[in-house]
Amino acid sequence: MIPFSVISLGQFIAPDVADSVIQIYSNFYHSVTTKHQRRLTMYLIEDESFISKNIENCKKHNIESSCVHLSLDQQEEIEKVYKSGSVFLLPVKENREALVKESLSYSLPFLGFKNYGFEDFIDQTCGMLIKETRESENILDFARLLQLLYFDPEARRFLKKGALQKYETQFSWNSSSMKPRRG
Repeated sequence: MIPFSVISLGQFIAPDVADSVIQIYSNFYHSVTTKHQRRLTMYLIEDESFISKNIENCKKHNIESSCVHLSLDQQEEIEKVYKSGSVFLLPVKENREALVKESLSYSLPFLGFKNYGFEDFIDQTCGMLIKETRESENILDFARLLQLLYFDPEARRFLKKGALQKYETQFSWNSSSMKPRRG
């Protein structure tokens, strides 16, 4: 099996998002055997001021060896991570269209919540959205999606291909939605 990397963003996007991501990833990570754990990495991109808090939180969840913390000023490294990533996890409860576009442009399937505008861009061809419920259920639902994508590389390939196609047809300068309208 090939490596599987989860990419997410931290507190600078929304309060407590890093805490949720760490809990989701921890649940997923601890649901697989050590053989599979060695193939997993979570990249958490964060404002420098929150990184030490996130490291402590990862230690608390016993996933520190599987987590890489990147600060916003490490743009070259972030771009490498985006290019090689498996999935973009963003459990935020507000519309972040620019982040959806960024995810899709790197062929990263997007995992997020329904009913916050993401469904305008994300469908079954390029990502997965869950209905928001209680926090504990949300964590389990996202962890199950990660597990599904980890153990089904064909589904992951399908979504990665769909993510790039969605970006090219909906957001790139060549797409009909981006071309100027003539009167």
